[in-house]
Amino acid sequence: MQRHDVFISYSSNDKITADKICSFLEANDIRCWMTPRDVLPGSNWGESIIDAINEAKVMLLVFSANSNASNHIKREVERAVNRGNPVIPVRIEDVMPAKSLEYFISSQHWLDAYIPPLEKHLDHLAITLKMLLSKIGDEPEVSKPASRSITKHDFHASPPVSPQIPPPREETAIPSPKAPATKATTGILAGKNRWIAALVLSLFVVGVALAVSLFGRRADQPSGPAPVAVPPPAVGAPAVPQVVTADDYVNKGVEAKDVEQKFIFFAKALELNADHVSALTNRAALYYGKGEYDQALKDYDKLISLKPNDAESYNARGNVYLAKGNYDKAINDFNKAVSLDPNLPNTFTNRGNAYYYKKDYELAIKDFSTAISLKPDSVIAYNNRGKAYLVKGNCEPALNDFNKVISLDPNYGKAYKNRGAVYMEQRQDDLAIADFDKAISLKTDLAESYLCRGKLYKKKGEDQLATEDFNKAKALNPNLNF
Repeated sequence: MQRHDVFISYSSNDKITADKICSFLEANDIRCWMTPRDVLPGSNWGESIIDAINEAKVMLLVFSANSNASNHIKREVERAVNRGNPVIPVRIEDVMPAKSLEYFISSQHWLDAYIPPLEKHLDHLAITLKMLLSKIGDEPEVSKPASRSITKHDFHASPPVSPQIPPPREETAIPSPKAPATKATTGILAGKNRWIAALVLSLFVVGVALAVSLFGRRADQPSGPAPVAVPPPAVGAPAVPQVVTADDYVNKGVEAKDVEQKFIFFAKALELNADHVSALTNRAALYYGKGEYDQALKDYDKLISLKPNDAESYNARGNVYLAKGNYDKAINDFNKAVSLDPNLPNTFTNRGNAYYYKKDYELAIKDFSTAISLKPDSVIAYNNRGKAYLVKGNCEPALNDFNKVISLDPNYGKAYKNRGAVYMEQRQDDLAIADFDKAISLKTDLAESYLCRGKLYKKKGEDQLATEDFNKAKALNPNLNF
């Protein structure tokens, strides 16, 4: 199993900025590798870098005048490109790449982050990386990272003031693109008529070539041998012109690794067929992942007009309204989805999230329980129900739910953080510290986990450890309630 998703390439002169980017991404469950932190003691430096690039799925280039002049950066980028890995350049200075780098990254989608503060650009970077990783496989689900505060009596995420998506894999299920339709077969060239069409086309080409040779050349055309006609293809294997259809563009969009290329292919499909369901579904999911919720709503509105009885489309649009903070509209869509198909566990989980944000915890618990009855191994539904129990002060059922999550998925870090919050409420400080240790080791909600553990260390009189945790939490998220 890979230990990291993203290789961070940067100049040592930009280490402070690279460290900030790395900390933010890891706080949002994106596993990173960077020098010198991840070079094992005693190992060969160059070999460690090559191995890390080979194992990574994406390279993130922290681009500046310093990296522009670095031969080491050029070699790292060249290695990633040769392996076919996407390279995401993040410009922290308003400079353009030198020719040695331009060859490899001029066609990539830049993320400009040179207008301070850096932090305001990092949400978009995390969204882009998560969406890209979600298409490659074995990665965190796409969602918008959200900064949240924790207090002694409120360990759950407060309803967002600005439109946000709840934390990945915890609060909401992300609408995923449906499989594209099967490639269409062109009408007149199908079946028995293909060889006839090919033969006619070949004879036409021969005729044009003969006409050119008989009636002369243009005055500026160099003399030379007469054009040689290409013999017609064998009847058994005719050369048939390829006709590009909307289905072809959808397939190309699904296969593309670059997000902007995906948008282009889906747009081309919709130019040929404005009602192409797979193109609309895929593009809507991309808009959702990028946080462009109004554009996503337009596509989901169109989908629902084409398929008014499709529960999944209502469920997906409800998720967009949920991300925008329009909880009542989200609930209306989830209600419609339930009426069309009462056996979709994700719909109940998502509606439970909407009730949770509206602080209607009883209805939230009811929906999470229904989701669990439909999908007994749903770690998300158990985790979210546990959070609802916790905010109501029902520690025992909350503890049972978090224990269940850990039994289903021992690497689900959020369950350890949430169970640590229960132990903290119950004043079982050593158990709470052990759970926050585990959450931190799994790189889950790092800022909140460091903050809670720091409070426990402070309570135990271990001031130095408390200060270290507070500093780490503040570096990751200065907006936490200290």
